[in-house]
Amino acid sequence: MFKQKYQWKKYPPADSSTVAKLKQETGLSDLLVKILLERGYDSPEKIKQFIQPDETSLADPNLMHDMDKACQRIQEAIVNNEKIVIYGDYDVDGITSTAIMYETLAEQLGAANISYYIPDRFKDGYGPNMDVYHRLVEDGTKLIITVDNGVTGNEEVKYAQEQGVDVVITDHHELPPELPEATAIVHPRYPESQYPFGYLSGAGVAFKVATALLGEVPQDMLDLAALGTVADIMPLVKENRALVKFGLQLLKMTVRPGLQALYKTAKIDPTTIDEQTIGFELAPRLNSLGRMANATAGVELLTTFDDQRAGEIANQVEKLNQTRKTLVAAETETALKKVDPAQDVNIIWQSGWNEGISGIVAGRLVEKTGKPTIIFSVDEDTGLAKGSGRSIEGFDLYQALLPFKDLMENFGGHSMACGLSIKADRLEDLAAKVEKEAAKQNISALPAPKLEIAAAIDVAKLNVDFIKEINQLAPFGEGNPAPVFKFSDYQIDQAKAIGKNSDYLRLTLKAGRNKVNAISFSLDQNKVQEVVADPQLAEFVGSLSINRWRNTTSPQIIIQDLSYQGIQIIDQRTQHLVPELFAGSGAYIFFDGKILKQIKPYLGDAAQAFVASELIADQAELKNKELVLVDAPESIEELKAVLDLTDPERLRVIFYPKKEVYLNGMPGRQDFAALYRFAAGQTNFDLRKGLPALAKRLNLKREQLIFMLQVFFEVGFVRIERGVLSGRKVSGHFDLKQTAAYQKRQQMMAAQKKLIYSSFSALREFLQQELN
Repeated sequence: MFKQKYQWKKYPPADSSTVAKLKQETGLSDLLVKILLERGYDSPEKIKQFIQPDETSLADPNLMHDMDKACQRIQEAIVNNEKIVIYGDYDVDGITSTAIMYETLAEQLGAANISYYIPDRFKDGYGPNMDVYHRLVEDGTKLIITVDNGVTGNEEVKYAQEQGVDVVITDHHELPPELPEATAIVHPRYPESQYPFGYLSGAGVAFKVATALLGEVPQDMLDLAALGTVADIMPLVKENRALVKFGLQLLKMTVRPGLQALYKTAKIDPTTIDEQTIGFELAPRLNSLGRMANATAGVELLTTFDDQRAGEIANQVEKLNQTRKTLVAAETETALKKVDPAQDVNIIWQSGWNEGISGIVAGRLVEKTGKPTIIFSVDEDTGLAKGSGRSIEGFDLYQALLPFKDLMENFGGHSMACGLSIKADRLEDLAAKVEKEAAKQNISALPAPKLEIAAAIDVAKLNVDFIKEINQLAPFGEGNPAPVFKFSDYQIDQAKAIGKNSDYLRLTLKAGRNKVNAISFSLDQNKVQEVVADPQLAEFVGSLSINRWRNTTSPQIIIQDLSYQGIQIIDQRTQHLVPELFAGSGAYIFFDGKILKQIKPYLGDAAQAFVASELIADQAELKNKELVLVDAPESIEELKAVLDLTDPERLRVIFYPKKEVYLNGMPGRQDFAALYRFAAGQTNFDLRKGLPALAKRLNLKREQLIFMLQVFFEVGFVRIERGVLSGRKVSGHFDLKQTAAYQKRQQMMAAQKKLIYSSFSALREFLQQELN
């Protein structure tokens, strides 16, 4: 049993007349118009610009702060053949930014004396590095152009400028209170800037510089701008949406040998590339270079014209990516064991961890704990800890750390993510200070984040065409999430754990003739197994995608959040008790003490065993979270009395029938009459010897015959002493149905019908109702 991570919030209903008007003016469906209205697109012009962006969606690059200064200095350096170094970063945004700037200057503008430098994550750390700047100055560099970094490099930039080396900063990260005194700072959110869109990626900013330098939009670099924008999780609205939408078209028909080689090693069909391909296939592979080795090869991969070299780098990327996956799984498992539940922010460190994957591990812990997390790798030789942080909605991690910047060696980032380095002996102090800052931000009182639900969808109506219609809103991502829907009118036909480690969940939904798979990638393994054991308790919301497999396409739901409310009930009903049923822990309830005596040797050490009648008599409450009902009770009332004493989270039902009653049925009036005629004439009938023959003669089962004799004995029709039966004459009318034996059998039949021979869905519904 577990709750969803988000508050599921339905949008208020849109005004029907507005929907009808926009539908007529745009030609879109009701649902699409409603979703666009919910996102603020309330006119035909806004909707058209969103659905079909064009070059007018790209702002004038010269509106960006210091763009004229930056271009003038770059052009002077090219004309004077000065040595230019592009100083990039080791993630995808940094790699693509560098590639854009390098291609613009070297190939388009003819810069002959140009190179690029990608910092080594393990040696140089994030952002400007003084040792590197020293080397660049000593090597005769005259112009340093930073891409995707630079605004935090006060000391480094000051040093370079004092040595006669100009620095042009192009960056998009959070601006610190004090900015470097650089030759130019090109930043979309520079104070008092006239630029209309402040959320470009590093690659986006580099693309705008390229546009300004070339005097036109460099169409052949849109693919790199799209890669950087999606990989850096920038808002996919306005200018970013246009860049990514155009860039995706170019990525599908790329002529870059490096990307073609990457598609081949990653087994990507270019015709199906979308923003999900970037986020889950291309970006992780390109990022693996900087996480596991040196990302310089990534720039070469994106800019080379050598097919052979492209193939070599692509193969290297694939191997590093596989290594990364293995390390992430191992370090996540270790980090989870270090989590202190009492802390509002997870700050975890260990020596020997690979600092290149700290951000991924931090993200995994955020998913699993719901808390902001910073993961540090400690270098015992240098005494330095390098970390990456990931946050949750409502908690500004950058602002939480900023007051303690003096403790750190390097620091940068934004509200949801950061990178930093600090001396290991200061980690305890930092953790304590961040915990206090979390209290100031009242993190413990933060409500669960909201997840907007666009609409409820009938599963029977889901098909590929429907999803293609929704995909007119793509590319999806930050700022423009894929619409999330609730789903109705379906049954869960199958639940299965899938994936290499069985840590993904696949539900097969059935609605009429339509079957649709719903996939979850975000549940931990225990929760997956819990849902698989009894999937009918799962309630979920999700987005839509098209699954492509072996030249066929089918609709698919990507589960965004899942709630599993109620008691987990596992069906183990059987006609034969075997030792394997009793190997687990929990409280085993027996309705017949004799069966308990037979089974007791098979119960595990962690198991407890109880007789139902004794629990009921003592009114003893069971605190066990796992309950196992072994044999079937003689009545539903007896079962209810037991369940009233329990509050389990997991219930296994074996319900072994100690006596088969329901299938044998209730003997009819003629059966009772036939037995009466036989018994009335008996004076000394030996039941021990004659019972089988009598059952055969009357065409009754042995169990039925014994029951009928019990009824006759109760009303006095027969006398049975030491196994010998004699008939008795009794005057008056008797209603056999009022006998205790008859009514007991009726109760047993009803219990067996409901508990043993019903469908599991009916049994589960009954037990859930009783337990609640």
